[in-house]
Amino acid sequence: MPPVLSFKSILKREAKDSSIFTFAIYLPVAVNFFLIPFYWQKLTPTDFGIIAIVEIITVYISIFSGLKLEESVKRFYYEWDVDSRKENITTLWIIQWGSNVVFGLLALAIVYLSHDFFFPDVAFKYFILGLISYTLETLFVLPTTLVRVQKRPVLFSVISLTKSFLLIGFNIYFILILQWGLTGFFIANLIGHGIIAVLGLSIMISVFTWKFNYKELKVAFRFSLPLIPTLAIASISKTVDKILLQKFVSTEALGLFSQALKISGLINKLYQAIKTSYVPFLYKFIFEDKRNEVVFRMSKFYLAPLFIASFSLFVFADEIIIWIDRPAYLEIIQYLPYLIFIELISSIVIFYAPGIGIAKKNELLVIPTTVNSLITIIGGFVLIPFLQLYGIIILRLLLTISNLIIRIILSLKVYDMKYDWQALFFYLFTYIALSLTGSFLSFQNLLYNLLFGAGLVFIQLCFIGIYLVINKSSGYTER
Repeated sequence: MPPVLSFKSILKREAKDSSIFTFAIYLPVAVNFFLIPFYWQKLTPTDFGIIAIVEIITVYISIFSGLKLEESVKRFYYEWDVDSRKENITTLWIIQWGSNVVFGLLALAIVYLSHDFFFPDVAFKYFILGLISYTLETLFVLPTTLVRVQKRPVLFSVISLTKSFLLIGFNIYFILILQWGLTGFFIANLIGHGIIAVLGLSIMISVFTWKFNYKELKVAFRFSLPLIPTLAIASISKTVDKILLQKFVSTEALGLFSQALKISGLINKLYQAIKTSYVPFLYKFIFEDKRNEVVFRMSKFYLAPLFIASFSLFVFADEIIIWIDRPAYLEIIQYLPYLIFIELISSIVIFYAPGIGIAKKNELLVIPTTVNSLITIIGGFVLIPFLQLYGIIILRLLLTISNLIIRIILSLKVYDMKYDWQALFFYLFTYIALSLTGSFLSFQNLLYNLLFGAGLVFIQLCFIGIYLVINKSSGYTER
């Protein structure tokens, strides 16, 4: 039997792993954020609108690419016998790799036949470059998933940073140095993802075997394929609002909104970094600790950085945009507080509604995604033509809240698990109270605003730090 660890040992280990994962994901994010002023000098809001349109197409491709078999690796890795892991992973990887190529070529053919009707203002060459780049990127998905599940943070950091800085380097070269503009963006990503695909192949060499496990493939399909209808419906929620914005307003407005989403998406990047460590931890301890006390106790520690980062971005993002001094992009400031809050609420789902995945009931995800798609279609046609960007914000807030509520209800029904609601409500109260304070009190001087914002962030850190110290043992009985 594995040794029984104290909670202190578990906390120390998870904090170390999470820190490495977060560093690996967030360092390039920080570099890209620093490069925003330079990209805004070379690319217009309309350029970013075209990039957003190509990304909409990749959302639909992602429904089928890889058949979502990486999700089976996440879910079953610790249930597989050690001796069978290599052949199981090889089997899933080969099937996923083949499906990525097939669906990538199919998508390219469909876009070729239809892009003049749906997006006549976007040159077809951008779709070609974008779709090939995306197909190459998908070949890297399962190798990185494997490294994450194996809890190898150092290796993950190396490959993640290599991927990120390759892309950053090529973007700097083609956009800022050669000044190729929008074409440079797509070429940079194509070359970068081509090299990354080769890196993914090199990772898989260590686990590749000529043995195949078709029995396990059937099990994996039963788990992953039900995700596809859900993703198909979810793609409507992700894209319809952007399509309507482009149709009823302009490609430039879509570009501004996409840049606001990129900035608020820093919270989603942190969430993905934390999730990288949390999900393997969850699946490991949920079966070892039947009373759920380790997971219960750890959730507040995983959740705290998300609230701290969200509030910090809320406080400083507008000052940074003002400092960049690009009038064409100043409009973003008025949308960021709402988008940051929406990203924060979205990140709560994994901590308070994991039961569907644990119980292997992925088919239930079709319920919240169907509801969200109906809200998107109906609300999009009602809100966006009249309220434009604010209409999208209202729509996304409705989607986020409805998704969270429905998934919590379903999670509680299919898997009996206790959650630390007290921590969530305390974090939310602190965030909202300090955000309102920051909104009502502002100064004309940029330096004073920065100092005042830093003071508010410090207060939040103190509140959360004191709460964690006081409630460190809440709900947990040491084994």
